[in-house]
Amino acid sequence: MIHLSLRFDDPSATSDRVLEEGIFAAVQTAGMPITVAVIPFRRQDSDLIPLTQERAAHLIDAQRADIIEVAQHGYCHESARVGKRSPSEFIGVDSARQTEWICEGRAVLETIFDKPIIGFVPPWNTFDANTTQGLEKLKYRYPSAGWKLDTGCSPGLSYLPSTCRMTEVQETLNALEAFASLEPVGVAVMHHYNFSESGNPGEIYSDVLLEYKKQAWPEKPLC
Repeated sequence: MIHLSLRFDDPSATSDRVLEEGIFAAVQTAGMPITVAVIPFRRQDSDLIPLTQERAAHLIDAQRADIIEVAQHGYCHESARVGKRSPSEFIGVDSARQTEWICEGRAVLETIFDKPIIGFVPPWNTFDANTTQGLEKLKYRYPSAGWKLDTGCSPGLSYLPSTCRMTEVQETLNALEAFASLEPVGVAVMHHYNFSESGNPGEIYSDVLLEYKKQAWPEKPLC
């Protein structure tokens, strides 16, 4: 059996609520829970704007209905790296600062959702050993990110690397078919811009989720 989990990144204080509600309605109809990586803060001008209960009302409702599991998507989704280097909010940042950011972000989300946050999704799927050590110290269960693990990454976490984009799900499932007896797990990641309703035409529509009901979907989100 092939297990496939869906991860939806970037809901925040400034994201497209209408599109998010449409995605949640689609996965509820299909009976497919998803993990939603929520950004605790967003910057407007020079101010950090935290997510609020009012702005997250649709996320709260979806969580209470067991449609979504909420994971933490970094701190404010800003890159700490400059120039032509690949963006990352955490790579290269000292351990104490990373742990502080993670802790502050989780406090916002746990206040809103009234439930422990156990999953962490670093922006751009990038992190380093300091990130994992902070996560273990704060008793997170898993990060879901890229495949690269630096020397010194904590062995006390479950690592759930992203496998493909939502537009590549069928291709990935076909590739995994030969290994179905090993019960492989795939993590398909989607963003607002993957949906034509976002104003970025061409990739997929919300109702594409319904087409995959025939696949071996998990009964629960990532963890």
